[in-house]
Amino acid sequence: MLKTRKLAGLLVVLMAGGMLAGCTTEMETDDINFSSGIRLTVIHTGDIHSRILPYDMDLMATDERIGMVQANEPFGGIARAATVIRDIRAKAHHSLHVDSGDVFQGAPVFNEYNG
Repeated sequence: MLKTRKLAGLLVVLMAGGMLAGCTTEMETDDINFSSGIRLTVIHTGDIHSRILPYDMDLMATDERIGMVQANEPFGGIARAATVIRDIRAKAHHSLHVDSGDVFQGAPVFNEYNG
């Protein structure tokens, strides 16, 4: 038991030392080329809630204001999302796709097959 505690303590000290070692480096802003002109397109998705298949929905006023039209349903689905993401990435020279998660719960697929 005592040996395990000593080993754990040593591990904590080594990890803390390693993290602190990275804090000592200073970088001059003159070393950074801010005029490189790189444009990054960030694509964010999230809250998919198991909507892997397209679905019908009743549009509300806000939906219509942002351009959704009832005649275009079904909406969503992972294939549609993949197409939109692929199109954006094809147009962008540099892109980053970030998904914030929350993909489970809410759709019949999740409820029927428990995820």
